[in-house]
Amino acid sequence: MATPDGTNPQRLLGYRNLECPHYQMCLDQAVRLSWQTFTCRHCAHQNLRQPLRAEDMEMEAPGWEDLWSQAGWLSEPTSW
Repeated sequence: MATPDGTNPQRLLGYRNLECPHYQMCLDQAVRLSWQTFTCRHCAHQNLRQPLRAEDMEMEAPGWEDLWSQAGWLSEPTSW
């Protein structure tokens, strides 16, 4: 999946604009490339804002169950 013109996620620790309309695409790119982190610092869209809506999040995307179960989020709570 190509990112829109001007987007430029970089494999660096730094600022992320969670309210950017392109954030999900950049996040998908980072995941696809197995980046541990990324930044929006050098992106032409770093100052774009859109209201965040839970309904717009793709929490049911294929593979989410596998990722969450590996992290232990779907398993029974444990006492520390």
